[in-house]
Amino acid sequence: MHRALIALVAALAAACCAAAAEPSIAEMLKEARALAEKASPATGTAPGEPVADSEYLKNMKARLQYEVDQRARNFDKRRDNVGMGDLCFDLQQFDKALGAWNTAVQKGGNDWQIQGGYVHQRLCRVYTILGQNELAGQALEEATKRMPGPWVLHDIDRLKAWLKDYPAHDEEFKDLKAKVAADPKDANNRWKLLLLYREDMPMRLDEFIGLIQFRDFFPNDQRVIATGECEWRLMEIMMHFGITDEGLKMAEKFREKFPKSGLALGGEATFRLAEYYGWLVRPLDSLAQYKELREKYAKHWASGNGEAVWRMGEIYKGLKRYQEAMDCYKEVRDKFNKHWTCNPPPGAQATIQERIFEMTKNGAR
Repeated sequence: MHRALIALVAALAAACCAAAAEPSIAEMLKEARALAEKASPATGTAPGEPVADSEYLKNMKARLQYEVDQRARNFDKRRDNVGMGDLCFDLQQFDKALGAWNTAVQKGGNDWQIQGGYVHQRLCRVYTILGQNELAGQALEEATKRMPGPWVLHDIDRLKAWLKDYPAHDEEFKDLKAKVAADPKDANNRWKLLLLYREDMPMRLDEFIGLIQFRDFFPNDQRVIATGECEWRLMEIMMHFGITDEGLKMAEKFREKFPKSGLALGGEATFRLAEYYGWLVRPLDSLAQYKELREKYAKHWASGNGEAVWRMGEIYKGLKRYQEAMDCYKEVRDKFNKHWTCNPPPGAQATIQERIFEMTKNGAR
């Protein structure tokens, strides 16, 4: 990553996380934008990189700056320290993420993410990354106490598994970084490093930059031209960072570009496109994809466990097409009784029954 990007990201992250302490981050954002205007793209190659940034990468870095700026403004306006911490974490500004999340916990309130222990799960991860293992253990203990019930303790189990494996992943991360620096043209080690940049070693910013660089540096690699792995992961990170126009374009073209990919053949590409349309409030497009998923990919997990038809019901409900929604909800109840909506926590009514009752009140049968 060249020096201009490093300086830009540092300024953006500082701006994002100033909400963890008073005053507002507005001044910091102004400073970050001023720095962005001064920063010029690299004209040569950075250490460990075989070529300079492509025009596409330069454009995506600019888009990232814009989206970060917009999100930071929204978080500042809402005084949302949890969201600010999440953004700082994605920008790999872990100290600032820690400050924002701790501020959120101190202020407390009725935030469900704090009351339910979800922020403490985040704190556990960031303390671990920063090498503060005792505090990580305390955060894990607090998260476990705050979890609202046994039906969501799988989150804690996942976190414990991550904690157990983190030292090994950290060593692998350091080893791969050294190998990539020594031989920038080693596609396999570079790809292995990218594979760590999700859950194992959460480095979302490096993943964003690294995936685009991988596609630029190794245009004939099978993961780029055949299996669709690079495109898929890049699509996901684009959507994660809010670059939704580019991410959606990738999702819409994925099946055409990679028809032999397991993601296309198994229906996951169709499912993900349906999900993205839903995020972007395009209900009819989302509905069409869920229908296609059920018709063409009966073995996909969302077809087989009732999730697709449940989501169709939710879309119909939002469109006020209550009878069609009722038909979907009844199908979930009658055919997929292991679906989460049919299995409420102790003392609560099943979500599917609540929906059916609601549709009845709206005239459906």
